[in-house]
Amino acid sequence: MSITPSAPDDLYALMQLHETRQALAARASYSLLRITAAVPPENRSVSGAADAGQQASAWLAGSSTNPGRWTTRRVLVAELHELDLLLADLHGHLVATVDWLAAHLGSQAGGRSGPQHTIRVPRTLLAECTTLIHDLEALAPAVAA
Repeated sequence: MSITPSAPDDLYALMQLHETRQALAARASYSLLRITAAVPPENRSVSGAADAGQQASAWLAGSSTNPGRWTTRRVLVAELHELDLLLADLHGHLVATVDWLAAHLGSQAGGRSGPQHTIRVPRTLLAECTTLIHDLEALAPAVAA
């Protein structure tokens, strides 16, 4: 993930980049919180996803309360680095949750053995999360690794 715009000394370009990534992180954390609500709580493979969504929301709330601190390139680049790490974490949790749901939603019709769960996920939410995964991968192919 490269956070350096074409004009390295352009603070305005860095602020725009920050705003774009912050908006994407807000979308991802909100969608992650919504989609993890469809996963039964006893499923441990995606249990950390809701926590990640809450932590991302808290980070975003904290970073948006004092935008005046972005007056130097050093501070802004450091925060962009934190934001990139947050986006990578959200991407991983979105992928795990969507994959889990895809496997279990497909198995509901097949009648698998073991405990049965009724999982209800709006198709629009599943599509939104899939789009977010693609948006995060387009933003930074390194996130997908």
